[in-house]
Amino acid sequence: MAVGFTHILVPLDFNPASDEALVRAKQLADRFNARLSLLHVVVDPKARGTWTADIYVPAIPEVRDLLVNTARAQLAAAVTDAERDDLRVTVDARVGAVADVILDVARTHHIDLIVMGTHGRRGLSHLVMGSIAEKVVREAPCPVLTTHAADATRVSTVLAGTVEA
Repeated sequence: MAVGFTHILVPLDFNPASDEALVRAKQLADRFNARLSLLHVVVDPKARGTWTADIYVPAIPEVRDLLVNTARAQLAAAVTDAERDDLRVTVDARVGAVADVILDVARTHHIDLIVMGTHGRRGLSHLVMGSIAEKVVREAPCPVLTTHAADATRVSTVLAGTVEA
């Protein structure tokens, strides 16, 4: 029985680890002729405002809309026109708790592989920040491939065209 994927989800937070995840997901989508869905989750600004050095600034709907629209534009720019056509790329940005939104999209869109970056936090930062990737791996309805930020620096440099692959 052949193993393959038909719909790959790539949650992106626009850091080097998610850049690496996108590179890997493109390769897999190309190999398996799978659709590729890019997702960015904006943390719900209603759930938390922004603390600056001096004051608390509550989130407003216009800021949320700006963040979502900016994320959609960044996602669209993450693939070439040829990739968009060949891999049948879709982009989406949503507001919510990051892991919960990723899991919801995976379930409702019948995703059969999630490819995502992980920051590789350890110790106190992991305890305080938690791990989105860890929750997704535990609860996803499909396999999850994680990539690490340590590997992504080289990939980001190659993507920027400063080093030959």
